Amino acid sequence: MSGFGDLEQRDLTDHWPDEEADFTPWLAENVDHLEDVLGLNLEVVDTERWVGKYRLDLLARDEDTDREVVVENQLRSSDHAHLGKSIAYASGVEGDVVVWVAESFDDEHVDAVQWLNDNTREGVDFFAIRLEVWQIGDSPPAVKLNPIEEPSAWKDSLKQSDELTETQALRLEFWTTVRNEIQAQQTPLSARKPSKSSWYGQPVGTQDVKMRFWLHVRDDWIDTRIVVKDDAIYDSLEAERETIDDELGQAAEWLPPDEERKDGIVMVKRDADLGDDERWVEYVDWFLEMGERFRDVFASRVS
Repeated sequence: MSGFGDLEQRDLTDHWPDEEADFTPWLAENVDHLEDVLGLNLEVVDTERWVGKYRLDLLARDEDTDREVVVENQLRSSDHAHLGKSIAYASGVEGDVVVWVAESFDDEHVDAVQWLNDNTREGVDFFAIRLEVWQIGDSPPAVKLNPIEEPSAWKDSLKQSDELTETQALRLEFWTTVRNEIQAQQTPLSARKPSKSSWYGQPVGTQDVKMRFWLHVRDDWIDTRIVVKDDAIYDSLEAERETIDDELGQAAEWLPPDEERKDGIVMVKRDADLGDDERWVEYVDWFLEMGERFRDVFASRVS
């Protein structure tokens, strides 16, 4: 006996029977899989957005550069129709990064994506990414995204943008610690790609409401918040303010949208000396505890 199980590839439709109803919502909730492949810090903007007569599967934004990311999904082998849609959607929303996800890619479609990367104006990048599901025995299946074609200078450009200030380096290291702890625990929180940003995002089931962990390095405090882009949703939450504060276990800070701040915010904060890395475990535990609590309190109310 070797003691090893056989690694078997699974049919995509066994896990996502329908692209629109099953796979696209899953990818929106698990966008960290794309983040790892692209090296970007993504915020999902919308799914199934109408662009002319057709619907764009997923629209995201790189939170570090504000570049628009267009994602076209296909649970079967690549075809001309999806190639054309990818280009049309990119034009319709002025996409900067175009990602075509498919079960497999024919050679002519890989060549077409390569040609687009070589001949499209600077600042527009195309990716062909193969979607796979693998499983060993009765273990949970694993998703793998394999880039088949990407811009030739993509990885070099990411490396060039990696020159960090002292504060950015601290944030990146701290968020990496947060991600590692999320991966190590059984938690509904998502192990998102760590970045140099002040905040670390978490999905809560709708594109109009985001949960974020924030670091205020210079001011020595941290917070967990939801950011509400829809005024009606914020008003409905504020109508339950007393109940929500009780469920959170403390009085939150409620900041309604105004002329300077378009989004409403509900926030809980605490003091934190982020320069003392020996206390990071305390702060990470606080983020995970508050993140789970915020998810429990708000997800059912906004989804």
